[in-house]
Amino acid sequence: MKTYILLDNLEHVLKQIEDKRDEDLVTHPENEIIWKWATNNFENKIAMELNYMLWDKIQKELNRQGMSIYKLAKITDIKDTTLHNYKKGSEPSFKNMCKIADALDVSLDYFRKDDER
Repeated sequence: MKTYILLDNLEHVLKQIEDKRDEDLVTHPENEIIWKWATNNFENKIAMELNYMLWDKIQKELNRQGMSIYKLAKITDIKDTTLHNYKKGSEPSFKNMCKIADALDVSLDYFRKDDER
């Protein structure tokens, strides 16, 4: 549910920026730089928020199973520093998400759904 609200808000804000951008570009072409920066900045923030939400699911499952990040790293053969980067908002690769799901004995769908296990 949180994901959809976040994306709806982003769409609304980007639409406002785009409407304003079109007006301002008539008189201020250098605003294109600002538009590109704002769009990229919003996209990065949304991606990081989604990655935080993904990590919350991983952490919840780790807690449920009484497993540490270190143990997950050993089971998956993913460096613990990489797992800590995921915790800080980095996007995990599909391959690593498969390893994590296997180690936690959950499906990849578990990480996509808003509802609990």
